Amino acid sequence: DEALQALCPARVAIVDVTLKNGQHFSQRVDAVIGSAQNPMDHDQLAAKCRDLMAPELGAAQTDKLIDAVFNIEKMQDVRDLSPLLMRS
Repeated sequence: DEALQALCPARVAIVDVTLKNGQHFSQRVDAVIGSAQNPMDHDQLAAKCRDLMAPELGAAQTDKLIDAVFNIEKMQDVRDLSPLLMRS
């Protein structure tokens, strides 16, 4: 939609649904989840990471990587992340 393109870089979404019985519903969201105006919370971000990384890294390794990144300030050496980024 060109009207939405004009709002760039804002991330606006409009969802239109028409049911089989003819009912129509429309919802506009001006700040989609994950945007600066509507950031994901810790659990939402972790869930998105699991969805994207677990198929490649496996569930256990993905959980270790998520935990390591969320606690990166406690790491002695950031190079300890390297093995967690590799497929096992």
